[in-house]
Amino acid sequence: MDYASHLRLSFPSDITLLTSFTIAIILTIIHPNIAATLAYISAVWAGEEDPLWPHLVLIPGSVLAGIAVGAGIVFEKPKYSAAVHRVAFWLVVVGVAVESLVTVFLFVVDERISNAQQSRIIALDNILLSEQRLTARERMTLEWLIRAVAPRNITKDRVALVEALKKEAPGRINIAYVDKEEPNWLATQMAMIFSSAGIMGDLITLSADAKVRGVSMYAPNAKGARACKVMWDVTNKSMTRICGSAMGIRLTGLESLPEGENTLVIGENDAAFQPPDGQPGEGLDRNGRPVPAPQ
Repeated sequence: MDYASHLRLSFPSDITLLTSFTIAIILTIIHPNIAATLAYISAVWAGEEDPLWPHLVLIPGSVLAGIAVGAGIVFEKPKYSAAVHRVAFWLVVVGVAVESLVTVFLFVVDERISNAQQSRIIALDNILLSEQRLTARERMTLEWLIRAVAPRNITKDRVALVEALKKEAPGRINIAYVDKEEPNWLATQMAMIFSSAGIMGDLITLSADAKVRGVSMYAPNAKGARACKVMWDVTNKSMTRICGSAMGIRLTGLESLPEGENTLVIGENDAAFQPPDGQPGEGLDRNGRPVPAPQ
């Protein structure tokens, strides 16, 4: 076999080898880009990446397809040749098809991104709610501490107390308080409320050494007990609670109260000795974590 024959036989295989080699090199070069592109598309589809590039491709594509349709309609006029008409026909067909596909892709991409983002928002809201519920015990503890150390204040319930006491009309009620600054402050507030309700009796000072805590009622008759219940109903959800109990006898340390007269007794703040409340609809498990209260 001569050299020319050998060259003719080997040339096709050399071309094939060269082509395969070239394709392999191209694929090696663009493979990372393809992988990155696919990863980007997946992230956009999941709503985790900015959909800038899909919009930069699809929106101009839709515009160009619309321009092609318009050009095709223009070039279909009789003054143009048959060859131009054929081109115009395909411009219209391809333009309408591309514009429809691009519009559908834009809608699908935007809808998918919107759904993914909505799902993420819901997930974040659930996480936030979970974190808030995990800190419910801390919030309850903080409220308990404030109630225990802050001066008692009934500004929030003042109007409601006045209206409720006017409606109940329990008659004259004295106010007795331990002779210390914080009970004196609360007694002053209650005296203003009783005066507004038209039921204020005498203001009585108890010894600073009197072992009296909280706010209760010496109620030797039913009117005093009902007045105590009215005040409790108004304030039992507040930071300062008025009249947690009514007693028909004068206990030790309260002998100076006028016998037979309804008297609101204001002792020292006892919130530190009361357990903290749970949140509405919640209880605590054995580890102190908030859980839904049993129905």
